[in-house]
Amino acid sequence: MTEGILVRVISTKVAEGRLYEKKVKIINVLDRYSFEAVPVESSSRLDPSYTNLREKDLETVLPSSKRLDEGKSNYMLKILYGEHSGRTGKCLSIDKKRDKVVI
Repeated sequence: MTEGILVRVISTKVAEGRLYEKKVKIINVLDRYSFEAVPVESSSRLDPSYTNLREKDLETVLPSSKRLDEGKSNYMLKILYGEHSGRTGKCLSIDKKRDKVVI
């Protein structure tokens, strides 16, 4: 996987709490429930990757709806589940209350 999916760590148990509330980029799916990721704010390519991440430790990072409303957004999203799984599309609108986007 070359692009990476942006998520936020919501578990204080991951990396002894160092990644709590931090954004990470998933760079590899190890199996159905675990991932390899690197911090977005990493200072160098030598920073460690983390492989002890599970789906329940993470939440999806949604793009800012304000930027989208202003027409400044060009967010491309990857569909992870359902009939169109694996396809990409442009984000047209965001409903943060329902955690949904229109692609």
